[in-house]
Amino acid sequence: MIPTYIITGANGHVAQTVIHKLKNTNSEIRGLILPSEYNVDTDNVKYYKGDITRPYTMQDIFSGIDGPSTVVIHAAGIITIGDEITTALSMWSGPATSSMRAGNMESADWCT
Repeated sequence: MIPTYIITGANGHVAQTVIHKLKNTNSEIRGLILPSEYNVDTDNVKYYKGDITRPYTMQDIFSGIDGPSTVVIHAAGIITIGDEITTALSMWSGPATSSMRAGNMESADWCT
């Protein structure tokens, strides 16, 4: 079975660099983008809409995967240049990773 890469924050700079490096490999690449974002699917790159802070929105990206041949690259993030930590920023990190693990990914490799 070919490897599957699930990449969160797929429209971000880091994730796009990873996708660019992987797109010419014999693999399936699934990019998670926010519901308000857009990107174009290619031969082995498919974009799914979802929000890592809302587990129910991530069912499609995890459907039909084989845990041992799946790698999750967690590149999503909330960036701020302010001096204060916002509520969204302070609440985001732990629940986001828990949300992904709740999406039937216990047996996948994790790159966070």
